[in-house]
Amino acid sequence: MYLAHQQTSPVELRRVPQQSVGWRLASRGRVRTLVLGGGTLLGRREWTERLERAMDVLRPDRVVTLGVGVEEPEFALTKGLITENELQRQVSLLQRFDRIGVRGPRSVASLASLGVNAEVLGDPALALAVPDAQRSGSRPTVLLSLAHVSNGYAKDAQEMRRRVAAASAQVAADNGSQLVGLAMEPQDRLVLREAMPDAEIVVPRSVPQALAVIADADLVIGERLHANILAAAMRTKFVAIGYKPKTFDFVESLGGVGCVVDSRAVEIDDLHDKAMAVLDSSNETVAARVGELAARFHEAARKELG
Repeated sequence: MYLAHQQTSPVELRRVPQQSVGWRLASRGRVRTLVLGGGTLLGRREWTERLERAMDVLRPDRVVTLGVGVEEPEFALTKGLITENELQRQVSLLQRFDRIGVRGPRSVASLASLGVNAEVLGDPALALAVPDAQRSGSRPTVLLSLAHVSNGYAKDAQEMRRRVAAASAQVAADNGSQLVGLAMEPQDRLVLREAMPDAEIVVPRSVPQALAVIADADLVIGERLHANILAAAMRTKFVAIGYKPKTFDFVESLGGVGCVVDSRAVEIDDLHDKAMAVLDSSNETVAARVGELAARFHEAARKELG
């Protein structure tokens, strides 16, 4: 997320440490604009305190968000991601923001239900530059990204991931591709190894490496949200596994042209057929929508940070 903001900002950005904000930054002079960057940050308790502390200590002239995700209030409260009191504190903070740009239409609707106005700017990662050399010429690859999380939709996440892996293996075989696991987070290796014991697993050590791996693939089947977002950014075809509301928020930000399968209703044959249909279809509509959102994000960044 930080790399996307760096690439689009017309001025130098400075990170705000998540700990000891006042000690580290109070002596560095006036803060003109405080930017809450990307990721699903709103509707989560840890960001209530971080926002309060940063805004009170730094006292910026302006505060904006550019492309953040918003947890749906009902989901966040049910899963214990935030309390009613913490949610109201966060709403009070957001009312002090000068501009609120979010990932997708569900994020807009979530904030609207709390009396906060927002606009869709798209996920910041969609604005990342596409690597010059996208295809290595090696054997076609289907990337499978699973997420080591326990608070998603699926009641039996282990069984859901088994089905996703089985469908992915069938897709790779039918496409003449190799199936490779993509661990977006180090702990994701655990669920990937459990679901596909004999497959190669790639653990990118940097954002550029992750982008290169994804750009070189034929298809990404992703539970981890940003595996799908980076696939869209790299113009690689993807099938998203909707394990939380934020997955649907992202896909809907593309105007309904992306493919998403609800993690609560994964069937091997259905997922296989949908993935094969994505492989056989043109990616131009998704690419065009990604280009529109990237341009919108660039424009917002220039206006707010220039």
